[in-house]
Amino acid sequence: MSVFVGSVLALGAIVSAKPLDDLRYKGWNDQKSLVSPYTSSVFLGWAMASAIGLVVTSVLPIISWFATYRFPLSSAILIGIFAVILVAFCGVSYLEVINSRDDQVPTQGDFLAALLPLVCIPAMLSLCCGLLKWLEG
Repeated sequence: MSVFVGSVLALGAIVSAKPLDDLRYKGWNDQKSLVSPYTSSVFLGWAMASAIGLVVTSVLPIISWFATYRFPLSSAILIGIFAVILVAFCGVSYLEVINSRDDQVPTQGDFLAALLPLVCIPAMLSLCCGLLKWLEG
């Protein structure tokens, strides 16, 4: 487990070390390139690491529950880790995006980009669990 956690953290650190800064999203014109704080290597690196952490810490308790219909301590710990990763990613990414702007003034889009994962990811997990149980009959 520690090797997995170290690998995920290393992935986030490696991608965040800015090897992607040379790649720019090009618009229709070659003269203009779209630069957004959401396309920075720091945001993408930690978004990938957080996504992997969220998938693992959400899928394992679900599999455990449907396999045994018991709620062991390990599942409770994983759900706690899931909540910490989700809140930390949303909060830190919001602060980093605001700090990356020249005027450091947040927009409504920044707030929604940080808030929507907090609401949508648990809602999608609940929907998927319900559909899985419904399909089992």
